[in-house]
Amino acid sequence: MKHLITADDIKGLTAAQLGIDSQRLEITIPEAEQRHLRPLLGPSLFDELLLFVQVATPSTTDPLAALANQVKPMLSQWALVEAWPNLLMHVTNSGMVLKTGTGQGTTSADAAVVSQVLTAHRATAAWRGQELVRWLESNKADYPAYQSTTPVATGRALYGGINV
Repeated sequence: MKHLITADDIKGLTAAQLGIDSQRLEITIPEAEQRHLRPLLGPSLFDELLLFVQVATPSTTDPLAALANQVKPMLSQWALVEAWPNLLMHVTNSGMVLKTGTGQGTTSADAAVVSQVLTAHRATAAWRGQELVRWLESNKADYPAYQSTTPVATGRALYGGINV
């Protein structure tokens, strides 16, 4: 699937160093798109823009081409933010390690750093769960066994946390 930005865009539009492993940046692009751009554009325009980049030719004058270019700086910055825990440390067989200095040396991560990174990853996991529910809700006709977790509107007024 083609995305709105690339690792090269992130490196060119942010303070990220050119030598950063592109794969560590690329895995955060879909999160940046869905987490930070979709709420701004709304689901319909967001889906339309993603579809446009899948099939568009670079020379097109479609307004969606202009929008695709406009979102690149913001998306690049958010992708770098999403990548930060993975750039800071690595998960290995022996646990989490931090990169130290300018060389390739590492040291074991202390409890505070591990807690901070796990909190960030836990939040991402919870968000991905919400995304799965969103996808299932939009495709529930294909999955008859799916039981919706989205509350059904009752039409009753909410008063003090109670439907009356």
